[in-house]
Amino acid sequence: MNLENLLVKGSSELGITLNSRKIQKFLSYQELIKKWNSKINLTSVTDDSEIIVKHFLDSLTVSELITDGPNILDIGTGAGFPGVPIAIVRESLNITVLDSREKRIFFINEVLRELDLSNVKTVSGRAEDSNNGVPRINFDYVLTRAVGDIKEVINLSVPYLNEKGKIILMRGKEGKIEWERFKNNNLKLLHLREIIVPESNFMRVLLVLSQK
Repeated sequence: MNLENLLVKGSSELGITLNSRKIQKFLSYQELIKKWNSKINLTSVTDDSEIIVKHFLDSLTVSELITDGPNILDIGTGAGFPGVPIAIVRESLNITVLDSREKRIFFINEVLRELDLSNVKTVSGRAEDSNNGVPRINFDYVLTRAVGDIKEVINLSVPYLNEKGKIILMRGKEGKIEWERFKNNNLKLLHLREIIVPESNFMRVLLVLSQK
């Protein structure tokens, strides 16, 4: 299966239809990852098909859970995941991607220029830094993709939520157990979804949380 077919088939399994323009954006994004990875070590995933599956399709597993409110914050975005793939398929969303490593943000800015994506804002800084330039009590959704301890991730995410905002945690196969161990009395589990990332055997656990 060629790369375009892999991307289209996997996206379709997630209920996402890609037109030719969006397909090209993903393929250009992939090339930029490969080009820049040797310079700034963006990811250990370097195989073409694995970039599509482990980064692009994995990022898109969360898309259907974003149902209301346009303002999204992606904490610890790394090379742009899941924020940039979601921005490609959901052009009406306003997505802020935050990462502590300035070189990664520099890379994402280059991606945004090359892909002509205007719905993504980049910020270099730490989530715990109140002076990082990202407004508090502002976002409809805060996303994190398997970044750190679940308690730490939640504590970092909560200050950015607006009154009706939700946290979406993208965890590994132990995600349900992690939540059961943590169970914060100030948070409510709205939805738990276990999904096999298309074209892989990797289990992604998605947890949607709100403040009580």
